[in-house]
Amino acid sequence: TPALFQPVRRAVLSVRVSLLDEAQAVVRYLVQNTAATRVALIYEDGSDGMAFAQALGQALSAVSLRLISNASLSAASSAGASTTVSQLLSAAGTFPPDAVVVHASASSAALILTQVSGRQLSSSTVYLTTSAAPADELAAALGTPSVNLSTTSVVPLQTSSGQRSQLASDLLAAATAAGFGTTTASSPAA
Repeated sequence: TPALFQPVRRAVLSVRVSLLDEAQAVVRYLVQNTAATRVALIYEDGSDGMAFAQALGQALSAVSLRLISNASLSAASSAGASTTVSQLLSAAGTFPPDAVVVHASASSAALILTQVSGRQLSSSTVYLTTSAAPADELAAALGTPSVNLSTTSVVPLQTSSGQRSQLASDLLAAATAAGFGTTTASSPAA
């Protein structure tokens, strides 16, 4: 959440990037690997989702891409996902998005991706998820998707089994060796 990074706390070493950094990574992927110019966003209701929506808007503006529509998911159900996707596509207008970014938990992201893939936007539409959906949980929830799905994750890669990345382990060991007290937090189960 933004509270982790603002104001700057010099004694806090974060092993997770900010939402703005993650949004910039999503945009960098779009620019370097796709021809997408019309981007849509679906995010889970809440301060984290709203902050990511703002960060993605800033990151897209910096490279002259457009966020053509966004919608928030309040009910993690198939019916809620269907309604949210309908709202998103209706707001997009005549020309559908050529990239759909999903910032939601794995179970919600799977529901959304299942719904949006059924709308048959275009065979070239790119679907991206963020670190809000741990990669292993998203893969399990999706099963065999019928969409061209790219997943972007930030370091450390979140897994439901609580495994810590080597980078996070090395940072914690270095901080402990330097005499800093360390605290670790685990992600709540989706």
